[in-house]
Amino acid sequence: MTQAESRTYVTTTTNRWAVAFLNDAATVGYDAKIESLKLLLEQKPPSKSKINTQLQKNHDINKRQANSIIAYVEGAVKSAIECRSNHIKLLQGKLKHTTEVIEKLEKKINAHSKYLQAVEQVNRGKKKKVSKSLKPKYPDACPMRCAHHLTLYQFAKVKLHQKKRYAHKLRQKIAQIKTSPVHVNLGNKYTVDGNLDGFSQIKVNIQSQPKGRTEAILVDVVTDLTELALEHKRPIIVEKLDFTDKRKRLRELNARARRMLSNFAYSKFLQLLLARCFKLGIQVIEVNPAYSSWIGLIKFMSTYGMNSATAAAFVLARRGMFLSERLPARTAYQGMEPKKHTWSHWQSVAKRAKGSSRHSFYQPRLTVYSRLRSVRNGGSWDEPSSAAVNPFGELREVGENPTGSR
Repeated sequence: MTQAESRTYVTTTTNRWAVAFLNDAATVGYDAKIESLKLLLEQKPPSKSKINTQLQKNHDINKRQANSIIAYVEGAVKSAIECRSNHIKLLQGKLKHTTEVIEKLEKKINAHSKYLQAVEQVNRGKKKKVSKSLKPKYPDACPMRCAHHLTLYQFAKVKLHQKKRYAHKLRQKIAQIKTSPVHVNLGNKYTVDGNLDGFSQIKVNIQSQPKGRTEAILVDVVTDLTELALEHKRPIIVEKLDFTDKRKRLRELNARARRMLSNFAYSKFLQLLLARCFKLGIQVIEVNPAYSSWIGLIKFMSTYGMNSATAAAFVLARRGMFLSERLPARTAYQGMEPKKHTWSHWQSVAKRAKGSSRHSFYQPRLTVYSRLRSVRNGGSWDEPSSAAVNPFGELREVGENPTGSR
């Protein structure tokens, strides 16, 4: 007897009442998930019956719906704990392998160092000959295709130093993961594609302010942000910043950089924001700010009429939705490797555009139509235009004929 085959089909409904109902249900369910997550992490051990009662009361849902939400959040918490455990095991495996490589390199380098010391003593006449137990571990030569002009022994010492640095970073990362709280990702509330809905700025001036005044200003800013998040029912995206190394080198920086770092109370702002968002049930997502300023300048600043800071914030918001930023077609250049990460491509573009003024990114972009219009008006292909001198890293150079004829 053959087993019956079942299939599931997914389609998009055109009934606006059904769409409105599903959107409202998704909003209520997401808010209930956040509250359930908060209660599960706060209560030790968590009481499911109390959480169920509180969810029914606060979100106007029935017992079965509350149970399903609690079960979903419990699964997300267990998944986050297991993922963190697997991540720690992976890092510990890398650390173990790196430690073994360091031990082998140290043993080999120390043996070669003793051999070199013995040879030096023989050359000085302190010893008659080198002991048979001492043998060279590295030939006195440079590796093939060597750009740094180091011998194999010197290159091994450099490699040992880099391995020790890598091992130190792994230990720091493992300790940070073990001490940090569990991060549970409940996904995005809305299935949006990252388009701009609106933008504004909150002006803040904490320069040369006393400690109490600075904290009061930051509290007002955090209150405004959380009110916007509650009004629009959106999470808050922040960038991961660490100024520890820069503050250590504060004396060597110029006066402007010292003043900026001294007045920038980022850690206090993040502390206040996380505390208030946890109290109100607002999701806070931390993202890597790598190349966000350049991406905002090149892709979004002139498109939406933003300033550079707002464009960078828009990039961070899209990154918090797990959206990737590829290079636009106008910045394409030959030699790009598709297998590389997109940030490596942005790094190449940032090097080419470095030193350009931010205002120049508002200039009109070069198109074939504008070049043809110049020729029709009596110009030539060799005439430069204002659109041709932008810092976007264009593939076409000034005077290049896109049609192949003159």
